[in-house]
Amino acid sequence: MLPQNPCAPGSRINGAIIRRVRSSGRSTSYYEIKAKAVVLATGGFQGSPSLTAKYLGQGGDNIFVRSNRGSVGDGFNLAIGAGAGTSRGMNTYYGHLMAAPLRADEVGPKDYLPLAQYQSRYCLLLNQGGRRFADETTGDEIINQYLAKQENRRGFLLFNEKTRLQHCVSALFPNAGNVDRPQKAREHGCNVGSASTLAELIEILTQWGVDCVNAKRTIEEYDRVVRQRENGLALDVPVGRGGLPPASLVEGDGPFYAMEVQPSITFTYGGINIDKQGHALTADKTILPGLLVAGVDAGGFSNLGYAGGLALAFVTGIWAAREVARELGLPLPRLPVPDTRDSKTKPSKGRL
Repeated sequence: MLPQNPCAPGSRINGAIIRRVRSSGRSTSYYEIKAKAVVLATGGFQGSPSLTAKYLGQGGDNIFVRSNRGSVGDGFNLAIGAGAGTSRGMNTYYGHLMAAPLRADEVGPKDYLPLAQYQSRYCLLLNQGGRRFADETTGDEIINQYLAKQENRRGFLLFNEKTRLQHCVSALFPNAGNVDRPQKAREHGCNVGSASTLAELIEILTQWGVDCVNAKRTIEEYDRVVRQRENGLALDVPVGRGGLPPASLVEGDGPFYAMEVQPSITFTYGGINIDKQGHALTADKTILPGLLVAGVDAGGFSNLGYAGGLALAFVTGIWAAREVARELGLPLPRLPVPDTRDSKTKPSKGRL
């Protein structure tokens, strides 16, 4: 970055120094480019172990990255170095429960969707200690973050045959085609088990290192509260804030299934604080002249819950483009006319 006054963080940005590395890797060139505005849009910092460890907390440096690993906080670090401040929600992020055990370097982008367990809101989710720790109905992208704070970050989805048929093998999006997610997990060597009785299900969990005594108690108490509506008995965590509670596991409703899952990160929610024109803001909320931020380099639009990824890129991108046009005296970019067919599109069931 080229600040007007290098000794005064927060001074106007007048351009940037660009590094060019030839494909052979044998020579590097640097170019000083003067500009009235600089736009940072490098995709967040989910690919940086040092930054995820700093902001996401313990274990953030080796969480499963199910997206662009090249987004390592370049824009974020440049803006901070120029005097920009951070947004709210720096310890939150978007991701999905992924089948486990599995390493990110063992799969590619084409595997991210079929190995993500979007159906988790319809299943019981236990930790390695055999207890529920989050309201499953709040959504996969939220309980994903809660699992990251559990012992060894190991989670276990439990569900019956009816849930499998209704939610685990269907298409997530229109025209996406059916995906048998438990079977995909099996094909990748992940822990997926089936049992005809609850006793057999508990035995599978025991073999995976789950506290079998607590798991059995959790399943039984959940059924007594949710299905039998027994008074005077409390769950480890309340359920139903985001919809109907997952079905109880009742003897005779088998086969039953268990899947091991792990948390993942797609992109960071926290980033550089910006205003509604895309200007980077300092820690005291004043504009940092000449510096604009777009996409998930900008933060604070989501905080634990998910408000969209492509939508964020679109909105902040048009903000930055309009400010650049104003700075250069050019016509302001206009949004395209809405296509009337878009209003007829049915809502999708999942999120990328």
